[in-house]
Amino acid sequence: MASEEEFNRAVEFVRTWEAGKKAQPEVLSESYALYKQATAGDATGDPPEDETKKAKFEAWVAKKGTSKEDAMSAYVKFIEEKKVELGSEEKKAEVVVEEQKAEVGGA
Repeated sequence: MASEEEFNRAVEFVRTWEAGKKAQPEVLSESYALYKQATAGDATGDPPEDETKKAKFEAWVAKKGTSKEDAMSAYVKFIEEKKVELGSEEKKAEVVVEEQKAEVGGA
């Protein structure tokens, strides 16, 4: 189960993640839905007229009944998977550090 701190770190990462902004609409809708479920609970009201906003709203509606904790965990996991899939400077930096550790340990 992801902690609130892990969730908040993932949210902050997404706000500045350039590769994530270019993601497919389904990816954006899923991340929106998990974020909204974790922060606002079940969706209420009618879907917006705008097609993009409507898709995000419908993805959120599909999360109905998911607890805050489960939505937070799912969001963190989803973002971590997308970092690997779509790329991120943070992940690249982690790989470099691990490679450097391996070189130092292996030398």
